[in-house]
Amino acid sequence: MSDIINIEDLKRLKDLRDKYEKQKQTIQYEIERLQSQLEILDYYLGDNLDNEWHSKPPLSNDKITELYKDFMATYNPEDYKDK
Repeated sequence: MSDIINIEDLKRLKDLRDKYEKQKQTIQYEIERLQSQLEILDYYLGDNLDNEWHSKPPLSNDKITELYKDFMATYNPEDYKDK
């Protein structure tokens, strides 16, 4: 009778080991998936967010007027049309 108990115990232990191995594989897969998402986010965010255009303050009205005077005052759209 002790042999049957040992076989049943071994089977139960094997089932538990299989269950935990499957959980481990599932967790490892989830970690790999999250690491891939993190790499993608890091790529889009870059190393230094301070250089992003949206983090800079807007131009003052004086600066906009100066830029317009320097570049747009002599702008003629006809110069850029195909002839």
